[in-house]
Amino acid sequence: MANATLRKLVVEYGGAVGGERLSNIMTHLQKYSGFLQTALAIPANGNWYHKYKKISALPTISFVEIGASTTDSTVNEKLAQIDIKSLKALMSEPDDVCENWPTGVSGYFSEHYPQYVEAFGQKISTQVFYGLDSTFGDVQGFRGIHETAKANSKVVYQAGGSSGSRTSIIAVKFDPVGCGLLFNPKMVTESGQFITVEVVNGGKIVLEITNTTTGAKKAVYQAYFKSPISLLMTTAYDVATITQLDATHLPTAPYMDALIDAVKGNTNDTILYTSRIGRRHIRTLKTTALQMGVMDKNYDIQVDFWNGVPIVLDENISEAETAAID
Repeated sequence: MANATLRKLVVEYGGAVGGERLSNIMTHLQKYSGFLQTALAIPANGNWYHKYKKISALPTISFVEIGASTTDSTVNEKLAQIDIKSLKALMSEPDDVCENWPTGVSGYFSEHYPQYVEAFGQKISTQVFYGLDSTFGDVQGFRGIHETAKANSKVVYQAGGSSGSRTSIIAVKFDPVGCGLLFNPKMVTESGQFITVEVVNGGKIVLEITNTTTGAKKAVYQAYFKSPISLLMTTAYDVATITQLDATHLPTAPYMDALIDAVKGNTNDTILYTSRIGRRHIRTLKTTALQMGVMDKNYDIQVDFWNGVPIVLDENISEAETAAID
């Protein structure tokens, strides 16, 4: 830990040219999360939980003769609840680093806030797709799309690609009351953002125990990050998947159509999500039918929509999926 602490200061003070400090580069660690940018956000009606009524059957309707009687009917419904999960991180930094930082203690935490936001975003997106799977998701999180699609028999096609080098295409049909990213409205209202950060201990130094046997402590400043969130999926038509795609096991046009039909998708409420490799696999479908004239100067195989349904990139969809999600 001491070496890590010293390294931070050496890098910070050594990273200056002509008196100007250098910017942090983390583009190699960033992932594009199309789901978080396009998903429908739904406020939980109980802040830390969300209750909804699920209609299990429509009432019976009958034709009758004029003046004849009809039987009583009712709507069959049941009450269901989904709990909000809390994603947390405690940032604990040695006093030596924070106090000797060029912009001070507050500057240190401000400069490292983007890294935590990126990490939170990647964690949420990964959980959305892989849920409680211990290999790709987090068993302490919320249920994800792959397991829900499997439970509802909405895995439209398993292409048979090699385990460990395959990916998926995912269809989500958003609904303002039935399918979307669920959040705690109280916390978002108070903070104005999905990820809240609080400097704890009044911004003062606290002694953190590093060894419970000897009682050794170190002086640190701390900040607490929190994001209360979950994924709401209430019907069997919310999500569907095509899985096990690789370079020699590609999607087909009929299966792409079937994927959208599996969620009863429309152009105004449905989105297809996939990885970069998955997006390339979809583009092969255009390549096979591409025709160019003598005046065409651009070889364009870009496919942004499938029959009007947007195709959105999310790099948190793995390109090395295994049988763990099957």
